[in-house]
Amino acid sequence: MKTVIVQHEVKNFSKWKKIFDADQTNLVKEGVQLKGLYKSNTNENDVTMIF
Repeated sequence: MKTVIVQHEVKNFSKWKKIFDADQTNLVKEGVQLKGLYKSNTNENDVTMIF
């Protein structure tokens, strides 16, 4: 199993999160498991994900 860490800044976390959540079936279909989703304490649009 491989671990991938993705960190980036989104334009609007609330809008981005709705789209991200809606795509979970595609991630599962491809065998991708989200292990963690984190937001920066100082910038809620700075997102880090661990897959």
